[in-house]
Amino acid sequence: MPLQIRGLIEGFYGEPLSEAELRVLTLFAAGRSVSEVARELFLAPTTVKTHRRTIYRKLGVTNRQEAIARAAELSLT
Repeated sequence: MPLQIRGLIEGFYGEPLSEAELRVLTLFAAGRSVSEVARELFLAPTTVKTHRRTIYRKLGVTNRQEAIARAAELSLT
């Protein structure tokens, strides 16, 4: 793994998710789309996308499947 990527993952892995991020992640794990999450949580889709980006950064992942798998490993969902 390139040093730059490893440092990014090590730098953020373990940083706690906020309550809002956990709610979004839980709905993603349930198969909801960005639009569905936004409607269910009364948020703008751009806010959900921002939460998604932060979740990925904190978990050191690059996509939804990796985020769901990492969350399961860490017993977050």
